[in-house]
This record gives sequence, C-alpha cells and structure tokens, in this order.
Amino acid sequence: MIIKIPSLPAGETAEVVTRYECESSIQTAPENTDIFQKPNLKELPKSFGLYLKPSEKIESRDKAIVKLSRTIGQDAENAWAEVEAVYDWVQANIKYENGRLKGALAALKDGTGDCEELSSLFIALCRAKGIPARTVWVPEHCYAEFYLEDENGNGFWFPCQPAGDKAFGEMPFQYVILQKGDNFSFPGDRKKYRYLPQQITAKGKVKPSYQMIGEIVQPE
Repeated sequence: MIIKIPSLPAGETAEVVTRYECESSIQTAPENTDIFQKPNLKELPKSFGLYLKPSEKIESRDKAIVKLSRTIGQDAENAWAEVEAVYDWVQANIKYENGRLKGALAALKDGTGDCEELSSLFIALCRAKGIPARTVWVPEHCYAEFYLEDENGNGFWFPCQPAGDKAFGEMPFQYVILQKGDNFSFPGDRKKYRYLPQQITAKGKVKPSYQMIGEIVQPE
C-alpha cells in the first residue's frame, strides 16, 4: 500500500489510520499425502524462480546445503515424505536459540537459531532439492511453506513450522499473515529485502520523522 500526503507545513503533523478486517482459520493436513509430487520446474511460472533460487540468508546453492539436501530423504517413499524428512532433520539438529539474524548456512554450521534460522534452513534445503519454498511472516514470528502438486498437476502451498512443536503440512494456529516470500523490492529500488519494511520518502531538504504503530484488535 502506498499513501501520499501532498504537503506538510513545518511543525505540522499528519496521521494516517488504516484498518483491515481479517478472517483467520486453522489449516489441516491433507488426508492422502501419497498423491503429491515434486513439480516439473520447466512448467512452473517464472514467478516461482523467487522460491527456487537463493535469497538473503537462504543460501540454497551453498555446497554444504546442497550436499546435505541430497542425503536427507533420499529413501523416502514419496515427495511428501521427502519434505517431511527435511523438516524432521531441521527440528532434530538445530536447537532453538534466540539471537541476531544469521541465516540458514550459519545455523547449519553452529546448530542453533531462532524461528528465522530454522525456517530459512528448511527453505534452503527444499530449494536445493528443486522444491519451491518460501517464508511466511506473521507478527513477531515466521514459518515456512513448501509447494507440491497432485496427480493432476494442481499445485498447493503447505505450511510447516520448524520452530516449536511439530506442525508439518498443517497450521493449527490462527496467525494473521503479513507477507509471504523473502525476496522483495520497492519500485525503483534494486535492493532486495527478506521482509518488505515500512518506509517513508519525502521531497525537500528535511526528512520528516515518523512512527508506525500496528495493533491487532480482537472482535468483541
């Protein structure tokens, strides 16, 4: 969303209030997971390239990540089981630990990370396997989604939460989703962002100060 304020005299303030009504629900896992398979990468839309190539802190082409991706789930019965093997490996081998953002490769090397690292490593391993995957951002948290197709070629995004109790192929929590993806850009800005931040631009010699306040209000 882009909001424009035509002019703002010196010493004056402007307040913009936007409200959104969201309906949230839990997502259950499919009953029959045997029907799902990896997509044919040549038939995917170009937009899926964002979910297959490396992005900031998701180093899916690093040699260590590629090598590991080839060993995890190699004997899986189907694509669903292969992705679940990746999920189980991340949960079993990366200890949850709060800290600064360091990314998938760093988490793999030192065996620790928070929700961003666990999600990023899961995503990196999926991408290294040729399975589209992306980050889902919710207030003060993130998790992952992976993409598979059924026997008719219909594609589906499935959630999984690498940090915390096991939630694979389902989402038992009613999160408010803010963004999906981890390779964003602003119009006219070549820089790539893991998460598209709120920002303000202004014409003139003095850049105004601003404060963004976000609040989730539960219905009465």
